[in-house]
Amino acid sequence: ISNGSVYSASFGVALVNLGAATSIVGNHIYGGVSRNNGTNNAYAYGIHLSSVAQTPLVYNNMIDGGTSSLAVSANTSESHGIFLSNSTIISSIYYNTIFSGTAEDVSTPITYSHTASRFADIKNNILYTQVGAANRICLNHFGTTEATNLSALSGNVFYGCTTLVKFPTISAYRIPNSFITT
Repeated sequence: ISNGSVYSASFGVALVNLGAATSIVGNHIYGGVSRNNGTNNAYAYGIHLSSVAQTPLVYNNMIDGGTSSLAVSANTSESHGIFLSNSTIISSIYYNTIFSGTAEDVSTPITYSHTASRFADIKNNILYTQVGAANRICLNHFGTTEATNLSALSGNVFYGCTTLVKFPTISAYRIPNSFITT
């Protein structure tokens, strides 16, 4: 599943307001290319889930956030493997290889944004970032609810992340039962 080349924002898979439980299984998902034309920020997303009240299962996928590039350095370039927003609830992210994608500014395999989103199980995944990005966070939660239970993360491989898990007021640089390399 792949998107083409667009300005401002590019999505491999974008799901909004799902009404029933959904599974995203066994795919190679690429977020495409988002090119800044000089007046906009550039964002690329492998999977973007918004206002998903059910608990989608995401497992056995290769997810690439895509490529986000800038023409003007005053703007922002971000790439995200999985991006969750607007009170999305994820229960299971298992056995995926999640690459943040390529961007100059922000590179995150999993991001929870502007939301009371929460996670239950993120297990046995490979989460890695583009080493050249300015901000490399493997799991970034900057929503309105701070979840501090890191026991839901186990068996994951974190690669290239300067910060493993970041919540609004705390950051974790070590996680039990996970393999970490930079």
